[in-house]
Amino acid sequence: ILQNSNRITEKDIINILSLNDSPTKKILIDSINQMTIENFGSKMLIKAKMCISNYCSQNCKYCFCNSHNKEIDRERLQVDEIIELTRQISSRGIKSIILKSGVDNYYNTDMISHIIYTIKAETDVDVTLALCERKKEEYISWAIAGADNYLFIYDNCCTRTKERN
Repeated sequence: ILQNSNRITEKDIINILSLNDSPTKKILIDSINQMTIENFGSKMLIKAKMCISNYCSQNCKYCFCNSHNKEIDRERLQVDEIIELTRQISSRGIKSIILKSGVDNYYNTDMISHIIYTIKAETDVDVTLALCERKKEEYISWAIAGADNYLFIYDNCCTRTKERN
């Protein structure tokens, strides 16, 4: 199944996660974990990154989602779509997900809390949020709902959103 035992490719990972035979999948994942431990000293963690929205009110020049980019089709997942995709990801053995978007205020505090709470209640997936800078109260609500982490990517985009807090 692995194309090259010295280098695991994205195609290899997709093949492994697509296996229906659980014992075979477990052996392969265990061997990948062992290779990772030998090379990096820690257990490998496969994370799925789900871009829930490419709408953004900011205009960061380096980002393809910036508000002035008229060349991309804007997409935004609905709450039930996010939850269903997470169920599918969990069923493939991935136990960690990053929910990412630009500065998109369509998703209010309650919507994100509901997403987190449902994911945590129905799966054993760790939830990391990467929704740019938000208000302190939102972080608290999301932590109460069960979010495991919040990923901040500090850049000049984040400094422009300070006035929202």
